Amino acid sequence: QAEDLNLPLEAAQAGPHKGALPKSLSFFQLRGDNLQITAFKQAEDQPGRLIVRLFNPTNESVDGSLSFAFDIKKAWLTNLNEDVRDELAPQGKTLPLTVGEKKIVTVLVELQS
Repeated sequence: QAEDLNLPLEAAQAGPHKGALPKSLSFFQLRGDNLQITAFKQAEDQPGRLIVRLFNPTNESVDGSLSFAFDIKKAWLTNLNEDVRDELAPQGKTLPLTVGEKKIVTVLVELQS
């Protein structure tokens, strides 16, 4: 409510215009049976980088991938404090992942600008 008081929301209508993006686009997509996204946010101390946290609730390791709308410049596995642990190997817009049984995985991603 404090934010609403200090900066109320103002709606504005824009007319049709040309653009480079398609009319429909997903920013990212998670593939992998039973993998769940538990967090998606900007990294705490690294502007321009994103954190995606995943959880595998099953009793088996799951192979999956994160696909973004833009090419991935670099990606790393981190701990919950977002300290970099291991560098990952993205493949264009896709980041293959293997998430162990009952594991939480935190990924730090830098996209091409």
